[in-house]
Amino acid sequence: MITLKFAQRAKKIKNKVHANAVQSPAEMLLLIRQLRSENDKLKDLLKKGGTAILSSPDGDSTTEKPPNDESE
Repeated sequence: MITLKFAQRAKKIKNKVHANAVQSPAEMLLLIRQLRSENDKLKDLLKKGGTAILSSPDGDSTTEKPPNDESE
């Protein structure tokens, strides 16, 4: 009985194929520079214990806060 339920659920799974974007070497180098820069900024921010507004490559923005140390 359990096998039949699993098979019914498995039949409902639909996979979507995504093609990877092909980028030129210049585009890859630019992306690497941007990510390294963001990484350095975030490392500095962690050292200071502050918060940051991060923007992802697709334009979304989120506010990140370091975790509170509640062990006191």
